Amino acid sequence: GERAGEGALEKAFNTKDIVEIAKEILRKGEIQLTTEQKRKMQEEKLNQIIDIIVRNCIDLRTKAPVTRKRVELALEEVKFHVEPLKPAEQQVEKVISALKLVLPLKIEKVKIAVKIPSQYAMKAYGFLKSYSVKAEEWSSTGDLYVLIELPAGMQGEFLDKLNKLTHGEVQTKIVEEKDKN
Repeated sequence: GERAGEGALEKAFNTKDIVEIAKEILRKGEIQLTTEQKRKMQEEKLNQIIDIIVRNCIDLRTKAPVTRKRVELALEEVKFHVEPLKPAEQQVEKVISALKLVLPLKIEKVKIAVKIPSQYAMKAYGFLKSYSVKAEEWSSTGDLYVLIELPAGMQGEFLDKLNKLTHGEVQTKIVEEKDKN
C-alpha cells in the first residue's frame, strides 16, 4: 500500500520499468490473504471436492452412491487439509486416498441402456444429450434407444429426471460398469 521510491525499485527489481516490475510481481509474488479469506476459500474448495466425490464415487460395500454428509463426516475424521489455492480436481485423488482409510470409495462410471417411448422421445432427447451418449438409435415406431455413460454417483439423479420426463414409462438397464481405480 506504500509507494516505493525509484531507488528502492531499482535495487529490488534491477529495473525502473513499472511494466517489467508488475510482470515480475505477478510471476513470483505471493497473494496475501486474511484468515477470513483463506477460510472462505478453503470452504469453497472443500465443497467443490465433495461435489466431485459425490458425483463420481460409490461405496464399495453397498455399491450405492456416497452421500454428501457421509463424505463430510469422513473428511472430518481423517482431518484432511484442503489447499485453498490448488484446483479441486488436482486434490480429489489425494482426498479419496485419505478417505479410503475410513470410507471404502471407488470411482466408477456406468453405462445405462435407455428406451424412451415415442411420445416422450423428443422431449427427453435434449436431456439425454447433456450426458455422454455412446450410441443412439430411433426405431421405426419412434422409440428412442440410447446408451449413456455417466459417473456412478449420478445414477439416481439421472433416473429420477428421466422418470419425471417420461411419467415413469422409461425402460433402463445397467449394461456395463467401468472401474476407474
